[in-house]
Amino acid sequence: MSPESDIGFRDISPTVLNFPFTESSEILDSLRFPSKILTGIPASEASGLLHANGYTPDGPLVLPETDGKLDLDLAHFPMLDEIQKHYKDRLPGLPGFEHRYPMPGSEASIQLLIAEWVSNGTMTELGVLEGDYFGYEHNAGIAGLKDHIHAVRSLEEAGSPVEGRVWFLSYPSARDGNWLDTEVLQAFINAGHKVVIDYALGPSTTDPQSFDVSDENIIALLTSPSKGLGVFDYRLTGEAFTRVQSEYLAGTLWFKSTPNIVATMALYNTLGLDTIPRLHKAKQLEACAALANLIGGDVMPSNSILMATTTTPLPPEYSYLALPTGEYKLRLTDVFAKLDRR
Repeated sequence: MSPESDIGFRDISPTVLNFPFTESSEILDSLRFPSKILTGIPASEASGLLHANGYTPDGPLVLPETDGKLDLDLAHFPMLDEIQKHYKDRLPGLPGFEHRYPMPGSEASIQLLIAEWVSNGTMTELGVLEGDYFGYEHNAGIAGLKDHIHAVRSLEEAGSPVEGRVWFLSYPSARDGNWLDTEVLQAFINAGHKVVIDYALGPSTTDPQSFDVSDENIIALLTSPSKGLGVFDYRLTGEAFTRVQSEYLAGTLWFKSTPNIVATMALYNTLGLDTIPRLHKAKQLEACAALANLIGGDVMPSNSILMATTTTPLPPEYSYLALPTGEYKLRLTDVFAKLDRR
């Protein structure tokens, strides 16, 4: 039996949008963290150990030192700089955020920021696009905003800015894996809406769009390697950028995983943001063809290689995949796995 014939409707909506790309797995398997780094050795020695063990392929990293020893309280900053440089062309204006925090993916940042802003009164209502990442509404509900969620079909239908309403928007959109219209998004932000940009799907695209995030109405921006590099289960380091210092995130500057940060840095410096989407674009197209055969209709690949859409009606039990646009969102990662078993 071919893998294509084994693909069914159950494969279009995996619980987690993650595929363990071989390229990332091989790099992580090759790394061996030198634990001596955490024992107070000189910064130059620590930098040499990281380079010798494959964490900094382009050469030793300059690390901070205090009293002749590696300053572990500050060591993450040059490492985060190495990660952040891969986003500079895609997200101009990113250095303008005054605060940044190493986080285990976007979800932890979403949960803590909503909880903090509700607690201190900054946020009294959540704004979302219908069908976007469920975690926004889930975490808002936990924080006490279950009955204060403003969900709209499109940004054009959002209405005027409302004091206390904070919008969480995934970009590309988690509802279909496609880029939001940049002109519409920019006009929305310029109009005064307070926005958090969740860029978790950004590294999974083969056609990156540059989007200026310097507007002060973008109050936070989240990045993550989980989807683009296929390391969801590793909980490797994403970065949360905020305009105002976050009390809830501040602890991550001390209670952090240095091995995870340097492993993330190694992946970015070896693969960048373009390698995996480029190498696996063909797999996305193959998955779309297999699903088109299954449903008997067209399946369109999304900007994110992990997703696709169709206008062909699905069985009633999959109605929850329907989007306000009249399309259905299809997640491809389980299909990827079956196609890989050929």
